[in-house]
Amino acid sequence: MRKKWHEIVIEGSFDLIKGFIVGFFEGRRFSGAIIFEREHHVKREGEIEHLLRVIRAEEDRVHLIMGKRTFLMLDEALNKRKHEIPLKVVSEKEIVRAHFNFTYAAYAKRFGNELKELFSNLPEGARLEGYEPEEIERETEDSTAGYAPLHKYEIKAKGRVTGPAKEVIDFYDRLEHNAWIEFEEIELDTRG
Repeated sequence: MRKKWHEIVIEGSFDLIKGFIVGFFEGRRFSGAIIFEREHHVKREGEIEHLLRVIRAEEDRVHLIMGKRTFLMLDEALNKRKHEIPLKVVSEKEIVRAHFNFTYAAYAKRFGNELKELFSNLPEGARLEGYEPEEIERETEDSTAGYAPLHKYEIKAKGRVTGPAKEVIDFYDRLEHNAWIEFEEIELDTRG
C-alpha cells in the first residue's frame, strides 16, 4: 500500500517552526521525509484566503507535507512544549493527490528528444494528462517573409503531471531547472 501524505499547517514563524522540526527529528535520528511547501513551489493558499489572513493579522502559517506517523510524533512534541514555544497546529488534511501544469517548447531535435525522455519517465503512480507533444520537422529553414525564421525543428507541448504528493514534488524538483519548461505551482487536492 502506498504511503499516505498529509498537509499540516502550523501557526508561527517559519524559522522557529523549521528549527524546532529539524532539531526534534535530528535528535531522534529520524530520516523520514518532511517537505516545507514554501521551498518546493507548492501553492499554499488562494488569494482570498491570503487576503483574509492579512486583514485579520494572523500569524504566519507554515505548510508542511509529512506522513501521518511523523505528524503524530511532531504533534505530541509540540503539545509537550506549548507553554514554552508559541506554535500551534491549525490543520491536518490527507493529501489525495498533487498536480502541476507545464508547457515547453524547443527548436533543436536534441532538446526535443531530451524533453520527451523526461516526460516518459514519470515516478511510480504519476501520470500525464492532456499531454500531446507537437513536433514539426522541415527540410530547410524557411523565413516568414522577412520576419523571424521558421526553424528546421520545433516541438511544443503542454500538460499536467498528477499523482502522489511526494512523487509529484520530487519530479517537479528534478525538472525545474530545465530552461525549456515553464511551470505553474504545484497544487494539492486534500480531504479532511
